[in-house]
Amino acid sequence: MRITTLLTAVSVGVSAWAATAPPAGDAHAVQGSAANFGSVSLVNVSGSPSSRGYLQFDLTSALPAGTASSNIAKATLLLFVNKVNTAGSIDVHAAAGSWTEGGINGTNAPGISTPVATAVGVPATGVYIVVDATSIVRDWVGGLLPNNGFVLSANPSNPTVSVMFDSKEGTSTSHPPMLDVTLVSMGPAGPTGATGVIGPTGANGATGARGATGTTGPTGPTGLTGLGATGATGPTGPAGNALRIVSGLVNADGTFSGTGFSAERTAVGTYVITYVPAFPSAPSFLLTYAATGSAHFTNSILNNAGSTSFTIRNGNGLLTDTSFWFLAVQRFP
Repeated sequence: MRITTLLTAVSVGVSAWAATAPPAGDAHAVQGSAANFGSVSLVNVSGSPSSRGYLQFDLTSALPAGTASSNIAKATLLLFVNKVNTAGSIDVHAAAGSWTEGGINGTNAPGISTPVATAVGVPATGVYIVVDATSIVRDWVGGLLPNNGFVLSANPSNPTVSVMFDSKEGTSTSHPPMLDVTLVSMGPAGPTGATGVIGPTGANGATGARGATGTTGPTGPTGLTGLGATGATGPTGPAGNALRIVSGLVNADGTFSGTGFSAERTAVGTYVITYVPAFPSAPSFLLTYAATGSAHFTNSILNNAGSTSFTIRNGNGLLTDTSFWFLAVQRFP
């Protein structure tokens, strides 16, 4: 059997013992319904439709006569989960008024009052849910609040939760709700034991004599200092080639942007790019069109060291003005 512990137990003093109060009554009430569910084997708690569980425990017969709230070290409510339709969390409160197992229904059930535990998780079927009810049971035993039992309801943050707990009528599983109360009674304090005698402190051992310092060894010889002879200067390698790149944007009207060249539109679709300064010989020339509306091709290219002239035609072979990028490259000694 698994037990899901939701709240931490407290330690109890000397002469502690437990008393278990069985349920005097258990039922559930569906909001707005006049049906009574006091004799069924399950206590249903759900958010939609709203169904609350009600539990009563007879502490008068379960606890020794004269029990005071100060004698209660711990009170624990144990609920056995018979079925989980929709997992979630529930709240546990004290009932705000009296009720009977055979008479309670969704039209006369009392509301909730003092909170006992909130957002108690109900994760799975076949486990015990353990709720710390110490504070409310002390109030009941001490007469601060009337013992109207507990109310189990859906936590507002989990409106779809739907779970069922065994009732005292669930004889097939025999896991009725239980209220376990741990009692403590402090007897008179015993006499203080005698103080033990502290033994004598042991003597310190003597410090050993310091050993003699060894003699210093001779200094080793100094190594030779000097630089090797400077090697002969190697022959001068051949001069590298220079690389010159001229590039820029030329607009359809012949205006341009870039350095190392000038551009001119001399007629429809006819352009001249002049290199400043001129290349030693004709450079490699590459042209890319900026316009993408129609096909273009370059024609009548005249490429030399000082300039490159050419015409641009559209897909029908007609001269046309268009913007373009160009690149002129030459590597020379």
